[in-house]
Amino acid sequence: MWISKPLKALSQDEAFFYQKIVEKHSAPLSQSALWGNAILSTGTEVYVAYDTEKEIGGMAFFFQDTMECINGPMLNWGNDGINEELATFVYALTQAQKLTKKVIIKPRFDKQEEVLKTNFLKFPIHSYEETSTKILQLNPKEDLDFFLGPKIRSELQRTHRHLDEIFLEEASLEDFYQRLSEQYRKKKEFLPEKSWFEKLLPNSKIFSAQFEDIIHSQIFMTLHCKTVYYLFANEQRDDGAPNISLNLLLQRQAIEWAIQNKAEFYDLSGYKRGIDKTDSYWGVKVFKDKFPGEIVDFVSPVFIFE
Repeated sequence: MWISKPLKALSQDEAFFYQKIVEKHSAPLSQSALWGNAILSTGTEVYVAYDTEKEIGGMAFFFQDTMECINGPMLNWGNDGINEELATFVYALTQAQKLTKKVIIKPRFDKQEEVLKTNFLKFPIHSYEETSTKILQLNPKEDLDFFLGPKIRSELQRTHRHLDEIFLEEASLEDFYQRLSEQYRKKKEFLPEKSWFEKLLPNSKIFSAQFEDIIHSQIFMTLHCKTVYYLFANEQRDDGAPNISLNLLLQRQAIEWAIQNKAEFYDLSGYKRGIDKTDSYWGVKVFKDKFPGEIVDFVSPVFIFE
């Protein structure tokens, strides 16, 4: 039986069942009810459509006359029944929101599996979108400092020399968002509303470190299924500050938190291949290159139904 309705209209049992589907398919954070409620808080309409028998379905966001499903839906891709499942999912969304004139579907596949996942599809693919990220596979039995490698150990040792002068705490959302807003305003980049972060807080933690009054660093982490996602960070550093990385110190803390919460993966949330120092992402890439782990490339075929 298909259930299709606004996310906010789900009963407790329906929401529990949807989460069961998310966990069964190891779906990305962006298909979880947690993420959906965060998007809902910004004023965007959010809908879910799922089959309780086949345990398939997904979540989509409605804006103006368009329904968009990002990194989903959770269907039996690579199976000869995929065309019926996809068509039924699209139809269910249009029945949930009668004003829908266009449905955009963007499932996310590991690039190495894309051909197998789309082998049985008869619907035309409009275009492709590609992304990458770096993922650490966590092992609670392995010594964390050994796992992180010699380069990070060396940098942390340099930071530890100042440990008596570093104040570590779990920051409040108010302080974190104020500092993050200042940083994004200077860069003229988009930042979600504060309410978006508030909805993620039940599964999130904000780590904060301060060195005297000259370095202040914070990171925002979210736990979903068996993965911890590194979502946002801010840092304020005065001229003349010592060459130490509070962010790296916080990353180690966050990985410990992930292991304590039985997470199996640590997702650094984004990575760019083939760039040089002229790219604005270069500094972030250099930072993420320090970590062990695998760079995973994803491809999203884009389907448009009108």
